[in-house]
Amino acid sequence: MSKKNNTLRNIIIIAGVVIVALVIAKKAGWLGEENVTNVSTEKASLQTITESVSASGKVQPEVEVKISSDVSGEIVEMLVKEGDVVKKGQLLCKINPEIYISSLDRAVAGLNSTKANYESSKSRLSQAESQLVKAEIAYTRNKKLFEEKVISASDFEAIKSAYEVAKAEVDASKQGVSGAQYNINSGSATVREAKRKFKQD
Repeated sequence: MSKKNNTLRNIIIIAGVVIVALVIAKKAGWLGEENVTNVSTEKASLQTITESVSASGKVQPEVEVKISSDVSGEIVEMLVKEGDVVKKGQLLCKINPEIYISSLDRAVAGLNSTKANYESSKSRLSQAESQLVKAEIAYTRNKKLFEEKVISASDFEAIKSAYEVAKAEVDASKQGVSGAQYNINSGSATVREAKRKFKQD
């Protein structure tokens, strides 16, 4: 009986100690979280309120300049460094000119060949016009003879055919001269463009 009483008393004492310890721990904030609202206080005064806002974003310039070359090639000399201030028209770098020299030489050779073809076309036109004059004289003379029944129809047809061929040859030669002139204009434009690129380089 006395053992039971001692045990019961010990349990009550231990339980009391645990309860007291729990209460102290709770008050000290060791157990659980208190619903506390943190506030800041300050003495009332007249002042400027500054509000700070943080946000993520992209910084972009007011004026964006994109640099690209008119011609492409291997850069052999750089005349400015990154961050340098440059002016409009300032030379920034030099490109290997060998490609453009070769291109210019080809363009000039092509233009000279086209000019030679043009002169040849003019010469053919001159010859065709000369042949047409002869064929026209023969046609006019033989037409009168045919109408007077002096020459046969087959002879007159041959002369008329030669006259028609001479006219067609003149027309074709004129087309050849026009085509050659167009080729000269095109070749000249190619040479000018090649020179412009070479000067830029």
